[in-house]
Amino acid sequence: MKYCKNLTVTCNIPLANNFFYLTLRSAENLPQINPGQFVQILSAAGNGQKLRRPISVCDVDYAKNEIMLLIQIVGDCTRAMSEVKTGDEISVIYPLGNGFEVTDDKVLMIGGGVGVAPMLYLAKEYAKRGIRQDLLIGVRTKEHLLLAEEFNKYANLHITTEDGSLGVKGLVIVHPVLRNRYDRIYCCGPDPMMRAVAKAAKDSQTPCYLSLEERMACGIGACLCCVVNTQDGNRCTCTEGPVFLADNLIF
Repeated sequence: MKYCKNLTVTCNIPLANNFFYLTLRSAENLPQINPGQFVQILSAAGNGQKLRRPISVCDVDYAKNEIMLLIQIVGDCTRAMSEVKTGDEISVIYPLGNGFEVTDDKVLMIGGGVGVAPMLYLAKEYAKRGIRQDLLIGVRTKEHLLLAEEFNKYANLHITTEDGSLGVKGLVIVHPVLRNRYDRIYCCGPDPMMRAVAKAAKDSQTPCYLSLEERMACGIGACLCCVVNTQDGNRCTCTEGPVFLADNLIF
């Protein structure tokens, strides 16, 4: 079931490189939200925004009925969102999409850019099962690494930086952790990164699941602006994704 409610801002923390960490509280008990699902939010900043923005769920605290979001400022709307204050209300539709399946398999999680957001909640859910999975994050420089302490709580953190300032120098596909055997690979990030990961996974015959970052206006499959081409025909990312088996996608 989907909900459209006003949630209250309880925390808004500016982070490096135009990111911020937003915490929203529901007055009612939250429904089950799965790793990889997302919300559609409408800024309360009064800047003329008419369309909602899709934001991956970064974490959930059911005890406090709070949803945490890691958001990158990329335009006027997300900038307006970054300016909300504690006590402000934001209209949110949630939970949306189909996320990652949490199993007992050995999994490698890979995130880049704002695509690291769903990996925190995913790692946390595995940790609840007593499973500490490997998590590989690719960033430009060490200054671009976000929430490292949180990731370290729940996963074995591996890092690549393009300039070599932290971890292994290069893109995520050069990291030696990819030489390990996994039952599944879960990935979210920039499109070129996900394509490269999908190819590496195919070469190693490892099932790979990608969380696509498509533009979405409605989040419920009505506007059809997030349609992607798959082996089974056109599919809406917002309702049948955002997580897809890589081999089923036609890039």
